[in-house]
Amino acid sequence: MKKKRGKIIVLTVLGVILLALAAALLLQVGRGGSYTDRDGKYAHVTKNTSFHHICNHPLWKGSGQNLYSVWGNTGVGKLTGFMSIKALCYWCGWNADSAVDGTNYLIDCANEGTCEIWNIYSDEQIRQDPHLAAAQAVYYYGNPEKPVAIVAAGGGYTSAASFVEAYPYAEVLNKAGYPVAVLKYRVGEDLIPAEDVQGAITPKISEAAKDMLALIRICREKGLKMDGYSLWGSSAGGGLITSFAFEYEGAGYEELDIPRPAALMLIYTHAKYIDQFEFTRNDPPVFTIVGVDDAYGGDEVMDRVVPRMQVAGMDVTYHKYRNYPHGTGLGRGTDAEGWIDEAIAFWENHMNNGNEAVQ
Repeated sequence: MKKKRGKIIVLTVLGVILLALAAALLLQVGRGGSYTDRDGKYAHVTKNTSFHHICNHPLWKGSGQNLYSVWGNTGVGKLTGFMSIKALCYWCGWNADSAVDGTNYLIDCANEGTCEIWNIYSDEQIRQDPHLAAAQAVYYYGNPEKPVAIVAAGGGYTSAASFVEAYPYAEVLNKAGYPVAVLKYRVGEDLIPAEDVQGAITPKISEAAKDMLALIRICREKGLKMDGYSLWGSSAGGGLITSFAFEYEGAGYEELDIPRPAALMLIYTHAKYIDQFEFTRNDPPVFTIVGVDDAYGGDEVMDRVVPRMQVAGMDVTYHKYRNYPHGTGLGRGTDAEGWIDEAIAFWENHMNNGNEAVQ
């Protein structure tokens, strides 16, 4: 009798555990549904929408896996595609509200016809090197009298987490009237085949900076206002921006014949890379933020780099927040919340300073 009762207890406990696991799994599952509402307009997504559903949204015109997915590895993307945005953001430490709001703003722009998806390279260039097809941009219309803001998300050069950082930034900037171009630079093996770099980060950053160069050329060709433009980069995106801004020699930037950026916004930028540069008073002004005890050592590096920038005569605003984890983007609910408004004011203060053209 005791043995039977013991078995019942064990089976009951196992059953409860299995039910709890099943419930936990179900809570991770996102929803699909129709992409349009009764009026035929694209419908908003929610935090419960599945990642797979959004990656396959018609607004991306077939490029959702490139422009929205945070995974450079398609296998990982498929494994997590069933998850809701809320669940994925929870496990990755991202802010689901910012991600959803940025996505819905882009959906609104698509409904209004005020955004476009660009290829960064020509058809001929892509034919010669198919990897270049992975370099794209999402462009938000704005006031043509205002300079463009160019935004690049992070992702360690293995992915680009635009939906976490770049699209939320773009929403704020575009609502302020600015044209915005979100760069999806090449990552992973589209950037440089792994066997060619053996894990070295510098060649990857320099190669990604070519995509920034290509996007700026397109912005100029399309008649966007480049006098006073700004560059915004988080983590790895900050790394390629510093490469573009401080590494002119031999990189082809002299061919642009446009002003240097009016301001650089470096958000928990790629730490080790920026430490190698020498700075001058002619370098663009920098607005930079990072969290204390940044997971990638960004605060320690910027503590060294910012004084060097200031000694060189650069105008630098540097904030180090106690509660601002790496990858937090707009910083909702953290000590850094609202930083983007100060960054916009910083940019506007330097917008008409007449930076010399890249030489």
